Amino acid sequence: GGSGISVKLQLDLPGGTRIGPGKVRILELIEEAGSLSRAAEAMNVSYRRAWLFVQQINQAFDEPAVATPEHGHGGAAARLTDFGRELIRRYRELEARVVADSGETLEWLSRHRNE
Repeated sequence: GGSGISVKLQLDLPGGTRIGPGKVRILELIEEAGSLSRAAEAMNVSYRRAWLFVQQINQAFDEPAVATPEHGHGGAAARLTDFGRELIRRYRELEARVVADSGETLEWLSRHRNE
């Protein structure tokens, strides 16, 4: 709504890896762009930062979300695995449910804000 308060979904995994809007967005952009360098550019982050995001995601699960060439240097192609696409789908579905269910609480918080 117009409360000015927003909700963001972040999944905190054992071991410290966090999956939130930034990492999910980089996965979506890899799917759209077909390369990590173009995904990083579209998200306005450095290639190195995007590569670290991908490494963190890939190491957090028992199968990779992104299939990358060995070492991932340069603008080499990167593509999502089926697992990566399913990770995005499930994250976005959960996010939509959280946002849909948060309206009343956000309105309440908004009414009690110190302007």
